[in-house]
Amino acid sequence: MDPAKEAAEYLTGIFVKMGVPCRVENSLEKGKHVISTVDIPERTELFEEVPIVSWPTREFLELDLPFCSYCLRQLPCRKNVELEIEQVGNLNKCSECGSFFCSSDCQNAFSESHRILCSALQGLREFQYSTRQSMRVDDSSSPITRESLARCIVWIVSRVATQIRQIQLTGKELVEDHKKSTDSISRRIFNAAIEPFNRLICTPEYTEFSDVDTTEWYEKVQQLLKDRCRMALLEAAADPRSNDESWATEIVEALFRRDTLNSLTGQLTLNAQGLNVLVSCPSLRNNTPCEPSLKCVLKGGGVYALQSAFNHSCVPNTAVHADEST
Repeated sequence: MDPAKEAAEYLTGIFVKMGVPCRVENSLEKGKHVISTVDIPERTELFEEVPIVSWPTREFLELDLPFCSYCLRQLPCRKNVELEIEQVGNLNKCSECGSFFCSSDCQNAFSESHRILCSALQGLREFQYSTRQSMRVDDSSSPITRESLARCIVWIVSRVATQIRQIQLTGKELVEDHKKSTDSISRRIFNAAIEPFNRLICTPEYTEFSDVDTTEWYEKVQQLLKDRCRMALLEAAADPRSNDESWATEIVEALFRRDTLNSLTGQLTLNAQGLNVLVSCPSLRNNTPCEPSLKCVLKGGGVYALQSAFNHSCVPNTAVHADEST
């Protein structure tokens, strides 16, 4: 089946299961788009969706406010947060990278990805700022960042590692199966992990991104994450393990190829949505804390499976809004 048609049918199936009266279609004139299957009353809330992957923007990071690294929920002012964290025994703050987590659920959901990203986050963000400064481009209002690309890669690796751990595959089994069959279980798990991205709208193969220095982006992402991703896969395998790392190396090489990185960057460009919210910024008056001020900022970006199917319209009849508590 044509991949575009297959993706449309899959997303339509999700709408059906959710009871949303919509269908995803593809056409030469409109591309991928969503149509309603019944007349929908004005102000009807169709659905609520969590992103495949999300990330903070430079604008939000520069406010230096504590936020959950997984759901991006803004936490109370720094002083209160630190007191609260101390009371729970530092369970919700990473001592290495300083990332906060607003709950055990968020911490657990992001645990595999955080293990890979932890020591790379500072490098991803610092390099982003220095490169942008040299290019004289203000990207504070852009939802696409070097960290967004990194989080997409890490999300895929985390899904593969989690599946291997859940099935309790041994390193020896993975190596033997990888050498024996072109349809090995590690390849099948990897293909399933990248499927959500395959359903997104893509840019043409040789697209150039005028506001992104892709050479610098890709080199830095590879430098910071390639070995960490490979180790995460190998560590997910149960004993007995093997000195042969070919199955993990194949997955990592596929993810960090330039054409794959180009595809992910293009998908971010076409599908990412900005999260504009009001944030509470601590204020001082005469060096004394006072009522916090509210500021509208681009807090983060996210890629959403269902929302990415909605086509742009200059006369829109639907709207997206973010829950400001996240």
